Amino acid sequence: MSYASRHPLLTGASALLLAALVWAGWSLVRPIPSGSKEQMQELVVTKRPFTATLNVVGAVVAGDSLDLTAPFEGTVRFIGFDYGDMVVKGQRLFVIDTSLLEQSRRDAKTAQLKASQAARDMAAWKSGPEVSRARRAVAVAEMAVANTHRKIVETKDLLDQGLVPRNEYDALLQEKTAQDMSLVSAREDMTQALARGEGENRQVASLDLQSANAKLHLVNDQMGNAVIFAPISGVIGRPSAEKGEGGATGALRVGQRISQGQSLGFVADAENLAVALQLNETDIQRVKVGQMVRIGGSGFGDATMTGRVASISGEGTPAQMGGGVATFAVRVQLDTASKAQTQTARIGMTANAAIVIYETRAAIVLPPQALQNGSNVLVKDLRTHKVSTQQVTTGEVSPEGVEILGGLKSGDTVLYSQTGTTQKVQ
Repeated sequence: MSYASRHPLLTGASALLLAALVWAGWSLVRPIPSGSKEQMQELVVTKRPFTATLNVVGAVVAGDSLDLTAPFEGTVRFIGFDYGDMVVKGQRLFVIDTSLLEQSRRDAKTAQLKASQAARDMAAWKSGPEVSRARRAVAVAEMAVANTHRKIVETKDLLDQGLVPRNEYDALLQEKTAQDMSLVSAREDMTQALARGEGENRQVASLDLQSANAKLHLVNDQMGNAVIFAPISGVIGRPSAEKGEGGATGALRVGQRISQGQSLGFVADAENLAVALQLNETDIQRVKVGQMVRIGGSGFGDATMTGRVASISGEGTPAQMGGGVATFAVRVQLDTASKAQTQTARIGMTANAAIVIYETRAAIVLPPQALQNGSNVLVKDLRTHKVSTQQVTTGEVSPEGVEILGGLKSGDTVLYSQTGTTQKVQ
């Protein structure tokens, strides 16, 4: 008796198991019916150029600009433009009232005259009045001592002859002692007077004159800058609100009081443009100086400009109120633009920047819908029409699709649905 005839229940169970396996295998390889609600698409894998970009919205700014600052404190008398206008090099922009500066100039001139006189006195100090007085005092003291000495000699001869009393001789000796002390004092005064014209005192007088001349020269230069001209041709922009006194916009007006060094605006070279971007701390890690950038936007019409990442800020701006992430400033320098592009792109316009963070000439790219669980795809064998699940290694992701680094080769056929609910292999 066979094993099957002795165990009929096992034979029946084996038959059921075999039938289930056959049904599962058919489900694995069967094509999706054309009338299925979930219509599958076939994609033959080929290598093609692939670019991954980081899309950011920024603003057009001046590539090169020169700041305009107030040369001195005063009142704005004239403004020869409207902020946002095109100005040409040499155009008169501002005229500043010099009334306050005139007083400063008079004070500086007075100080310069005094310092100049002091320097001249110091240069001719040895022949000056103070030294001359000291010399005369020494000469008078020396004459007095010599005269008293002569009288003492004469009186001593008379005293020895008994012709004059002793007290007259003693009085002359006392007078001589006092005159000797006066002579010593006069000589000390002359030495000190001469010393005041030498060394540090002479150097101080020279430095005072230099400082006074420099201050007067500075004030004269400021007077010459009362009229401010455009340093280059370009668009004139308003000063920032924190630097200006013109309210929220920072725009200046005639009659407004300004302080020395205050920002009056800037002139931006309209033919040399850049784009200012802000990237969060995650995206900034993918951006490098020199990466190519494509620029477009609603204000550009059909024009597309190109540029490269010129600089990346090393310091981020903290998130407000402790939420979110920090942002970093990125500057994109646009390539030399044509005249038509320059007229299309204006400073302040919104710019859609696509930073090329990855580019290759030959890559396998799949639509995102073709991926199951992030790393699996359905591959169809065209000879047997069997469908199997293949694990793949993904790379960069862009609007073009997902780069496949491994697991597929050119010529493979991938199945996927347009809705992204890819039919799973049962």
